[in-house]
Formats: sequence, C-alpha cells, structure tokens
Amino acid sequence: MRLQVEKEIENLPPKMRAVFELGRKAYLNHKEIAEKANISEETVKRQISYSIKILRSILTVHLFLYPMSAVLMLNKIFK
Repeated sequence: MRLQVEKEIENLPPKMRAVFELGRKAYLNHKEIAEKANISEETVKRQISYSIKILRSILTVHLFLYPMSAVLMLNKIFK
C-alpha cells in the first residue's frame, strides 16, 4: 500500500507535489513552505488540500473498488 501511495504522490502535478512533499516529508509548516517556494501561504494551503483530495479519491478506488470488483468476478465464476 505504501508503494501505491508513493506512486500516486509522484503522479501529482510537479508544483503541487513539491508543496505536498515539503509539508508531509520535510515537515515544514505552511509559512516555511510559502517562503521556500516563493508562494503565498493561502496557495500552500490550497495545494495541500487539493493534493490530499486527489490522493484520497485515487486511493479509495484502490482500497475499495478494485477488491470489490475482484469479489464480484469470483462470485460470477463460482456461481
């Protein structure tokens, strides 16, 4: 699962990924990220919020829908 999360982080748009990684991996706060990336704190907040929404929606598919489709397929096969 961790590899899937890392893969999806890599798929984020480059600037969004950079902001996300500064917050989640380098443990910088919004103000520090804003200074380092030369953007406003509000932009940092939006980028992190958007990236979390994107990751959550993609990972929800991987966690619930793919296993569910496998169960349905198995059910169809063994009926």
